[in-house]
Amino acid sequence: MAGRLVTQYLSMKRFWLVGPVLLLVPVSETAAQSAIRGTVVDARTGEALAAATIQVEGTYRGTITNVDGLYELGLDGLPVTLVVRYIGYETGRRVLSSSSSGRQNFWLQPVVYESEEVVITGEDPAIRIMREVIERKKIWRATLDTYDALAYNRFAISNDSGIVSIMETVTEAYWDKKRGMREVQRPIEKRQIWRSKMPSRLLFL
Repeated sequence: MAGRLVTQYLSMKRFWLVGPVLLLVPVSETAAQSAIRGTVVDARTGEALAAATIQVEGTYRGTITNVDGLYELGLDGLPVTLVVRYIGYETGRRVLSSSSSGRQNFWLQPVVYESEEVVITGEDPAIRIMREVIERKKIWRATLDTYDALAYNRFAISNDSGIVSIMETVTEAYWDKKRGMREVQRPIEKRQIWRSKMPSRLLFL
């Protein structure tokens, strides 16, 4: 009887000893989460770079600096590589490990971008564009055999007192390389307006 009691007692002791060890697992995972802070500045002038991007390489996790060049970024774990970008500056990269400081400042070097040579002339760009249009027109017209077009025309006849007549027509144009051009005009409407019989403030369209 005494032997069974001792065995049960020892089993209970082992059970209660295992409990605290298991409870330490989520605590250690939570402790692995950390945050880093720092500034991003111009390496030459020390000026703060606002809206610089700080990103964990290979992920979508990142942030930007405020107007004073300060930032704060939470990390799920280490090691990670931070990538810092700002327009007009070299991209900064830094590997962080468990022994790295929680404050990481970046000094970015300005970059001079060289572009191709630009020649400025006194010619109006519109003239150059029209010249190219005319040259291209010669190319495609040489292969053109026929075309047709539809044009709308509106004519207004007026005198000192205002508009007295409005005429609208539609012109159908046909062109053939062998037979030449042919046009057909189709009147739409013709209106006579006698201003003396209309109110003086009436607007004619």
